[in-house]
Amino acid sequence: FPRVVANGQFELGSKIGAGCFGKVYRAVNTETQQEVAVKIEDNASGASQLEHEAEILSLLRQPVHPQGFAKAFYCGKEGTCQLLVMEALGRSLEDTLQAR
Repeated sequence: FPRVVANGQFELGSKIGAGCFGKVYRAVNTETQQEVAVKIEDNASGASQLEHEAEILSLLRQPVHPQGFAKAFYCGKEGTCQLLVMEALGRSLEDTLQAR
């Protein structure tokens, strides 16, 4: 997979997780140096869960809803994969629970 995605806007770093729909990587915005998370879903099936997730995150970021949801910066295709670039919020829930 390319190390730079979304028309050169984000550079992928280390893998931070994986699930049934794909993998999650640390990444950096090449212009602002902001750390982000990039979810990569193999879109071989044609149905993208990440598109739905991006829509939901957008709705949840409305001022009328409670805060605390990640901001989605980009959602699109990279080859045969679907990408969702979002705000990096820190440790995962799983990591937090394991640390206790």
